[in-house]
Amino acid sequence: MFGPLYDDMEPPDGLEAANAPPAGGPPAPPASIRSRLHVICALYAHTPQPDRRLALLDHLERLTLEAAEALAAHMLASGWRPRTPDGDRSEAA
Repeated sequence: MFGPLYDDMEPPDGLEAANAPPAGGPPAPPASIRSRLHVICALYAHTPQPDRRLALLDHLERLTLEAAEALAAHMLASGWRPRTPDGDRSEAA
């Protein structure tokens, strides 16, 4: 897989342009959201102390917000635009 939520950022042949960073901006660092999510889940499953589990949930919440931001940025960079109330695509982004 490729995209902002996966460690492997190399798209299949022919899809390089769809996954390219916006023109003029620095290339995005490799995503590590997926591997960090796996670590948090594994730690949560094996942590018996309630206070440490709550701390892991805080980390999970931050990671979820980071994933949502990365996904939104990826969609906008790929040309997606939200619909306006009248059903047209927004020109301003």
